[in-house]
Amino acid sequence: EERVQAISKLKELLQSSTSLQHLDLSNMQLREALVELSEAIRQSRSLLALHIGGNDLSQEGLEEFFVSMGIDFTQLGPGFSSLSDVG
Repeated sequence: EERVQAISKLKELLQSSTSLQHLDLSNMQLREALVELSEAIRQSRSLLALHIGGNDLSQEGLEEFFVSMGIDFTQLGPGFSSLSDVG
């Protein structure tokens, strides 16, 4: 319940803030909740940088996150292989 409320509040913040430029969600064990946040992240009017490493997101979840963000997963480069590579 607390986790659901926290994700909901974070969505609200992302969608309403006009000054949030940097968000570090690293090592928060968000797992699939990152996918839930992706639409709000994409719609943010001010966010310039996002850190999501260390959230135990499956490879499929990571791909879903990038697709929902409008990022071509295949264009991330040959050195990119997992969420541990995402800063």
